[in-house]
Amino acid sequence: MRPVSEREFINYVRGIGGYVTYSDAALAVQAVFQCLKAALRPTEGEQITLLFPQGLNLLWEKTFPYTDSTRKNETPSLRAMLRKMLGSEESARKAIIAVFGAFKEKLQEQAVAFPAYLNAEGRFFWSESCTVDSCQDAGQFL
Repeated sequence: MRPVSEREFINYVRGIGGYVTYSDAALAVQAVFQCLKAALRPTEGEQITLLFPQGLNLLWEKTFPYTDSTRKNETPSLRAMLRKMLGSEESARKAIIAVFGAFKEKLQEQAVAFPAYLNAEGRFFWSESCTVDSCQDAGQFL
């Protein structure tokens, strides 16, 4: 697997999600990572990091899991967590689909194993995500 830097990954998310600034894309990546960490069991999180290139491992490790002090012993859905963090349903959907699309592109063959760690909601978003090449016409960039 080719190394992927944090900057490269975030810039790829920026392209897929149509984020205007790098910082907007970085916020989306951080939010998705926080929510994934909260939704996954610790062993699943450890298994996912084995799929990541080193640059993503560092990004994953420095991200704290999402916490919601109003819900005890209950993990809200990815969409609900992201909606609360990012402010809208549209922002939540855009972030998770962009990050999952970047995973598909940057993890390549390791990406095949990724959905096994996701719940039904996560697998739905995984199926909705795509790489830049598969979801955008090249003419859009001219």
